Amino acid sequence: MGINCCGPINGEHDQRYRKILWIALGLNALMFVIEIFAAWQAGSTALFADSMDFMADSANYVVTLYALALTPRWRSTIALIKGYTMGLYGVLILAWLLLGVKTTHPPIASIMGIVAVLALIVNCSVAWLLFHFRHGDSNRHAVWLCTRNDAIANITVLIAAASVAFSHSRWPDALVALGIGLLGLWSGKKIIAQAKKELCSFK
Repeated sequence: MGINCCGPINGEHDQRYRKILWIALGLNALMFVIEIFAAWQAGSTALFADSMDFMADSANYVVTLYALALTPRWRSTIALIKGYTMGLYGVLILAWLLLGVKTTHPPIASIMGIVAVLALIVNCSVAWLLFHFRHGDSNRHAVWLCTRNDAIANITVLIAAASVAFSHSRWPDALVALGIGLLGLWSGKKIIAQAKKELCSFK
């Protein structure tokens, strides 16, 4: 059965999607706890930003699981809320970055690197599971964008860790946090636009 965008989700294809969402939820919730603790230990804004990405993904998976049985209009409405939420976590990351702008001590690069590798393994695994389901309505697109964003963020955190270790400066960490925040804003805007277009089609 193909992706059904015209009614409640059902069928073997969608049961598989539901199971993958549960797996993704568990992994992302676990990584949020690990990263938020590691960010505090390492003094890393980039890890904090990435942990917020994991938190947003966890919420995204919970809402998507709830939305699977709803009508297309409600799924698009929920996707619209998701878009604004993604934008909000982008703003929170940028605000956190500004609050720490006077910090001069570089973060601990070794903690950043180890946690970023673990996070990248988790996100690449989830992205591989979700790749087949990346097309469809704005809800599915939001799930895919969140997962893809996390993988991109993990790679940039790894680069930041190497740069911090080499330069003994906090600026690579800050620049990566800035990039993750802006990526959240851009993705939120994209989801909002698609969800609004879908909602207009129901009028």
